[in-house]
Amino acid sequence: MGEGFSVKPPFWTDVFASRVEDLDVSGIRKLFEAADEDAIHLGIGEPHRQPPEHVKQAYIEAVERGENKYSPTAGLPELRRGIAEAYEHRRPGLDAENVAMTAGSTAALYAALQALVEEGDEVLVPDPGFVLYPPHTELAEGTPVTYPLRDEEGFQVDPEALAERVSPDTKAIVLCSPSNPTGVALDRETVDGVLEVAEDNDLWVLADEAYDVFTYEHEHVSFLDQGYEKLAYFNTFSKRYAMTGWRLGFAVAPEPLAEKIRVVGYHMYAAPPTPAQHAALAALEGPDDHTQMMREELQERRDVVVEECDRIDGLELVEPDGAIYAFPRFDAAISSMDLSVKLLEAGVVVVPGSAFGSNGEDHLRLSFATDPNDIRQGLQLVEKVLDGV
Repeated sequence: MGEGFSVKPPFWTDVFASRVEDLDVSGIRKLFEAADEDAIHLGIGEPHRQPPEHVKQAYIEAVERGENKYSPTAGLPELRRGIAEAYEHRRPGLDAENVAMTAGSTAALYAALQALVEEGDEVLVPDPGFVLYPPHTELAEGTPVTYPLRDEEGFQVDPEALAERVSPDTKAIVLCSPSNPTGVALDRETVDGVLEVAEDNDLWVLADEAYDVFTYEHEHVSFLDQGYEKLAYFNTFSKRYAMTGWRLGFAVAPEPLAEKIRVVGYHMYAAPPTPAQHAALAALEGPDDHTQMMREELQERRDVVVEECDRIDGLELVEPDGAIYAFPRFDAAISSMDLSVKLLEAGVVVVPGSAFGSNGEDHLRLSFATDPNDIRQGLQLVEKVLDGV
C-alpha cells in the first residue's frame, strides 16, 4: 500500500460496497502489465495501425482552434447527424436523436444497462464473451445469466439454448458480433433465431458490433438491419479508425433510451471528449480506404494464424471470420491461466480463455492485429510450451 495515506488495515475491512468488493480489472490487463518489453504480444485487442492522417490532423486542428471545452452531453450535433446518416441504410428513419455519443462503446453499454436493469432482473450474456458484460450487469444490480458458445457449433448462438435460459426475470440479451473473443460473426439464420427468442419474450437486444467492419468471407449481418424495436446498438471509432486511446463510441437506440444513455453518461463523465469528436466527424466525412486496407491486412494475418494453428498438434481452431481474434482450443492437462503464465515466461503474451467465462477454459485468445512474423514466432513458442506440458 502506498505511503501517501496513513490509514492501514484493518481499517479497510468492510469499507467498500458489496457491488465493488470483488470487482477488479480483468486478468487480461494483469497479464499485459506483467509482460517484458520485448515479449511478443498476441494478446492486445486493438488495431495494429495508427489513425488515418486526415483524422489525426482534424484532432490537432480542433485542439489548436480551441475545441478543448466540454461538448454537449449528447455529443456534437453534427457528429450525431453524421452517424444517423451513415447508418440510415440499415435503419431507415434514423436521426440524431437516436444517437448518443459516449466515452467509448463500453460506456454506452454500461449506461444502457444502468437505464434498463433493476435489482432482480436477469441479463443473458455469452460464455465465452467479452469480460465486461457480467460485471456491468452486476453494477446495475442485475444478474448475468450465461448462454453457451461452443466449438462444435462454430461458436454460433444456439437459439434453443438461449430460450431455455429465459425466465420471467429476463430483461435483455447481450450479443457480440463479430465476437470478442472467438472472432466468429453471427450468420443470418442465427440472428433471425435470436430475434425470434427476443420477440417471443419481449426482451431488449443489446448488440455490441464494435468489429463490424472487420469481416472477411461474408458480409456482416447487423442486428440494426432487422427492424426489431427493442434494440440498442453499440459501436465505436476505436477499431475502424484505430482510435482506441481517444475513447469515443456511440449507441443507436430508440429516442427515449438514447436520452437515458446520455443522462447516465453525464453522471459518469459529463460529456464525451470534444477533440476526438471533431476527429470522428472528419473520419466519417473523409475517405475510407484506410479501413479497407486494414481489413485486407487483418485477413492476411488471420490466414497466418489459421495456418499455424492447423500445423500445431494439440491446437484446434474454429476459423474466425471477423474481428481480430482467434480462439483455439488446446489439448493439454493445464488450465488456460497456468498455460498463459508459462507462455508469458517464454516470451509471448496471450489471454487465457477462462477470462471470458467457464466455457472459455481450455482455450487461448490470440490477437492477429500484429506483425505476421510475430504471429509465427509467437505460435512457435506456443507449440514449444505445449510440447513441454
